[in-house]
Amino acid sequence: MAYVVSLRDIEAARVRIKPYGLHETPVVTSEWMDELSGHQAFFKCELFQKTGSFKARGATNACASLEESSASAAGGSPRSANLPVCTHSSGNHAQAIAFAARATNRKATIIMPDNAPLPKRRATEGYGACVRLCAPADRARACAAAARELGAQVVHPSEDPRVIAGQGTVALECLEQVAALLEARALSEEEAEAGQAAAAVGSKRKGRPTSWTCPQTSQEGQEEEAPLDVLVVPVGGGGLISGCAIACKAKWPSMLVVGAEPAAMDDAARSKKAGELLGNEPGVTSSYTVADGLRTQLGPNTWPPVRDLVDAVVTLEEEDILSATRLVWSRMKLQIEPSAGVGVACLMSDDLRKILQGLALGADDLGTAAAGPKSEKGPPVGEERGSPGPPAEQPRRKARVGVVLCGGNADAAELVPLFASAPKFPKGAAPRQNLELELGLPQPHMAGP
Repeated sequence: MAYVVSLRDIEAARVRIKPYGLHETPVVTSEWMDELSGHQAFFKCELFQKTGSFKARGATNACASLEESSASAAGGSPRSANLPVCTHSSGNHAQAIAFAARATNRKATIIMPDNAPLPKRRATEGYGACVRLCAPADRARACAAAARELGAQVVHPSEDPRVIAGQGTVALECLEQVAALLEARALSEEEAEAGQAAAAVGSKRKGRPTSWTCPQTSQEGQEEEAPLDVLVVPVGGGGLISGCAIACKAKWPSMLVVGAEPAAMDDAARSKKAGELLGNEPGVTSSYTVADGLRTQLGPNTWPPVRDLVDAVVTLEEEDILSATRLVWSRMKLQIEPSAGVGVACLMSDDLRKILQGLALGADDLGTAAAGPKSEKGPPVGEERGSPGPPAEQPRRKARVGVVLCGGNADAAELVPLFASAPKFPKGAAPRQNLELELGLPQPHMAGP
């Protein structure tokens, strides 16, 4: 089925936004988070992106596309080249459009709900945009009215195809970075074992398979092995997960894409279950979730990719979102916002474990199998020590799970008091006794610049 964007659009967006200074954000790993979740976790850190979230990608692609349109149009005028833009947003898209408008030499007017976090409002104004406040339910109408008044181009936070294409670049980068990290790990393991064998027998060790095969070496006719088994993406308006799902499934159709959504704003999960686009339940307001970046819902352009390409949507409770956010702050030293904490809570959840149960994971070659209980009582009854017994089955490796940390525009003064009432760990996290003594303070490993 055709969607409003394709892999080609996403690849073009990646090239288009590069001259405007957007970052290739790092991928971070943590032994601590691996132990708690039972997976190999790879965190795509969009909190380090321009304006503090992934939103700068889609906004810059949209504004840069206006530049291209005006340049290619016959008889283009200075007015068309500097067409003002207008949007409505609770904060992250607002900052992104303000940044992108300034980068492409155009004016921006932002309609923000009056309950938007003050730091996001101030940051938006700091990029030079004009901010107008309105009631949360009126922002779409207020944006349309402002666009007519100003003769501005509306750039919707999630429905605009140019925005969706820009957000899809998150997945392209993440998958390439994880692939490079896995290849480096495999090479390091091979070199270490080769050195040990050479020291022991004085001869060069023959190579053996690793748990990661570079896609270029895959056999013809077989689908290349995806760097990740699943990518977990927070869901609000659906622009990010739509772009990521289109990119992932175009390259690796068998790879899973899972949405993470606040249970208090669960329109995506209910839509998936019903097989049709549903809004939030009557009476549900945006104040029901601490994840302010996800206080929106799917639309006609984002719903089809979610319907067809997203394998599942997991809903998370508020206490687990707060607990996961605090966990990342305290253990990984990354000041994510609660919207990113939704994805981390999903990583820890039993719901994700159930989704992953059906995966055919390869044998463990890099020491990444889940640690099971160790017996100190010797072999089972009836078997003597040293007896051959049945051949031991190689343990399956842990699932490789990517998590998009979508932003870091957090209001610490507001969140810290809420952290005090949150549980120590989100539901599903499985800390082992003495884990802190075994691992110490984990230092994140970073892939990419």
